[in-house]
Amino acid sequence: FSSVLVFQVPIMTSAGIAATTAATLAGVRGGCQVFGRLGLIATVASRGARRSLQVAYSVAGAGVLLLLIGNVGAAVGYAIVVGVALGTASPLQAIHAQEIFDPDDLGLLMGLQQSVFSIAGGLGPIFIGQLFEASGNYKASIWVISGAMVVSVLLLSQSRPARHPNVQVAE
Repeated sequence: FSSVLVFQVPIMTSAGIAATTAATLAGVRGGCQVFGRLGLIATVASRGARRSLQVAYSVAGAGVLLLLIGNVGAAVGYAIVVGVALGTASPLQAIHAQEIFDPDDLGLLMGLQQSVFSIAGGLGPIFIGQLFEASGNYKASIWVISGAMVVSVLLLSQSRPARHPNVQVAE
């Protein structure tokens, strides 16, 4: 998701939204992440971390597509929807990891997982920037970012809880 965070203001300004409005909406998106954490424990208890994370990624992917509309109203929708979804996804990643990794390996595997996220977070904006340079607009970039969320949902469907004693997981 680093790509959309890096390019959210340029995407909005390229659609004709004033820079101060776009920057304000980027801040609103960040602020809305707090709301994604509300009710999280109850959601995980009823649906499980994996399903909850899949919903968060799906909502975020759909929210990114609002940027294709290119007006202030859609950008406000993006800021709220993606902000809440990212706020939900962030803690869910750790909760889900705790469910699928053996407790003895949790630290190592969380470290490896974060390394992969960091590499993707570094390479994603480079790719999106190149895509913009090649096409002259952000439409393809928005579709790629949203598509990455779909791939994440599909990959999550393959994850299964670790089988270790004394840990109950909603499937």
